[in-house]
Amino acid sequence: MENFYLKQQLNILTSTDKDKLVEQASMVIRQAIKNDTTAATPWPFHPSDVNKTYYSMPQQLELFLMGLLTGDCHNKMPSKKNTLLIKSFSQDLVYAVTNGKQKPPKHYLLPYAVKTLTGNVELIKRLNRLGHGV
Repeated sequence: MENFYLKQQLNILTSTDKDKLVEQASMVIRQAIKNDTTAATPWPFHPSDVNKTYYSMPQQLELFLMGLLTGDCHNKMPSKKNTLLIKSFSQDLVYAVTNGKQKPPKHYLLPYAVKTLTGNVELIKRLNRLGHGV
């Protein structure tokens, strides 16, 4: 069975069909997100609960996004813009893959900041409907 499985994996990796490779990569990243996430985010949430160690992204997800945005998965010095995009995209993906059980800081802090600065509830509702807040 193990030999059969390895042969199947080798066929996928050496195949010219890129769809199979993308499908396998997506499954690996999905499983990494599911394994890496902690328990459900505590409620009620307060912005002071967030610190630098509050959110960690799976290494496979980081490598994928780094390669996607910079063209080099092992880029040691990405630009500040790329670093911010990687963090933002990873938080969106973690939220989506876990069906909202894991809520990264972006989904709390963005609506909180908008509410604090503007007090506009309609703007908060739109952010939530677009998936950028909870």
